[in-house]
Amino acid sequence: MKIKKVLVAIDFSKLSYDALDYAINLARDLGAKLSVLYVVEPLEFAGVDVLGGGLIATQSIVDEHLKQARRELERLKGKKLAGLEGATTAVRMGRPAEEIVAAGGKGKANLIVLGTHGRSGLSHLLMGSVSERVVRHAQCPVVVVPTRRG
Repeated sequence: MKIKKVLVAIDFSKLSYDALDYAINLARDLGAKLSVLYVVEPLEFAGVDVLGGGLIATQSIVDEHLKQARRELERLKGKKLAGLEGATTAVRMGRPAEEIVAAGGKGKANLIVLGTHGRSGLSHLLMGSVSERVVRHAQCPVVVVPTRRG
């Protein structure tokens, strides 16, 4: 199988930039198209209700998050993706694992690349693992780039 389309999911953390670098090099070496995806998870509770001390959901916080994500992806296009022909970026809204699988499904990608935070034990159990869920449900191979230690 020839890899023609690589999807890399990022969350703007150092770990996801390691995965992005890996995906850029892989796409360049294979002559594949690269798509960079950022997923905004809908916020059930965001912002601080100063009067009541509780949390409130606000559409303006979600809108600002989307705006910042698009701005960062545009910056990436101008820098890291500049020499990569046909590279695209996208922002999706939803649960990260589900959106990554959907973005790569039905032939939209031949390979998905993601980073991992390398959580284990209770942290992994409580937080879940986006990369694990993507590996389990993706319709194409997935490369998980481990945390660079040291």
